[in-house]
Amino acid sequence: MCQRNTSLFPPLKPGKDGMTVLRVYEAAGKPAQRVRVTFYCGIQQVQEANLIEDPGAHIRGNADGFTFDLRPFEIKTFKFKLEATSHVRDGDR
Repeated sequence: MCQRNTSLFPPLKPGKDGMTVLRVYEAAGKPAQRVRVTFYCGIQQVQEANLIEDPGAHIRGNADGFTFDLRPFEIKTFKFKLEATSHVRDGDR
């Protein structure tokens, strides 16, 4: 599990529709503005989902991540496709 400030990121999991699922929650009761999720590979088709992973609104991201806000104690679920790549960022070698 990763944590940044008060936003907690449990591990990724495979979705029932072939997409990857990330569930995020704010644990301290404080708003979390501009929470950024970044991957070491490309992503596509990012969308919010409900707790049973039904698809929702599409999220605008960039090639390797996306940004969102969380209200106090809010839980958000995101679904996306990871691109297969051997991309390594500078400094990760």
